[in-house]
Amino acid sequence: MKKVTILLILVVVCMAKGFSQGAYSRVQQQTLNILLYNDIKRSIPIKAQRYGNISIGSAYFQEDWMRANVFITDSTVVKNILVRLDMIKGDLEYRTDNGEEYICTIPIAYVDLVDSIQNKRYKFLQVSSGAKNKTWYQVLTPDAKITLLKEFQKEQFDAPVYNTVQSGKEIRTTEKFSVMTNKGPVRVKKFNEITMLMSGENAEQLQKYIREKELNAKNEADLVAVVEYHNTLK
Repeated sequence: MKKVTILLILVVVCMAKGFSQGAYSRVQQQTLNILLYNDIKRSIPIKAQRYGNISIGSAYFQEDWMRANVFITDSTVVKNILVRLDMIKGDLEYRTDNGEEYICTIPIAYVDLVDSIQNKRYKFLQVSSGAKNKTWYQVLTPDAKITLLKEFQKEQFDAPVYNTVQSGKEIRTTEKFSVMTNKGPVRVKKFNEITMLMSGENAEQLQKYIREKELNAKNEADLVAVVEYHNTLK
């Protein structure tokens, strides 16, 4: 009788342990669903409601939906979902498996985008300066002493729709560069705005590197080279 009782206890314990693990998995999955699928503003179609008739340009980093891994924090990620980055409002738009389109209303740490056509990957940080002021910055150099960021600043203008009497919107894009500091992104137009973040011998080495390579601060590749060289200095 004792053996039967002990056996029944072991079976109950194993069942409880299995249920506990299964329930935990469901909770984790529900948590991710809540983060991206419950705390949302529904907007279908997003494009028509937000910007109307755009005849030239785009409000997005890329107009087409792209696969992405969305990091809510460094350790919480929603993988392989379809997204678009709204560069005017700083929002993350995403599409469900049912084709429904939403705007994510929770803060995002960063997004890894995959361009399967051009075989490229892009990392974007979402930086907030207020409840409604959000900006996407593309990360051009790996996280190190300083990180070079690229902003696609977009502005709307009235524009004619050719061969019609209608008017539409033109969206023009200006590329701007910043470096990330402990106080947030700092705009960079000249190399001395980077060297000012340094002191002593490192600043002199960086200035020498810029002169010898004849680099131009208006060239993205040259900016990347300067930041990458800066990050090798001790």
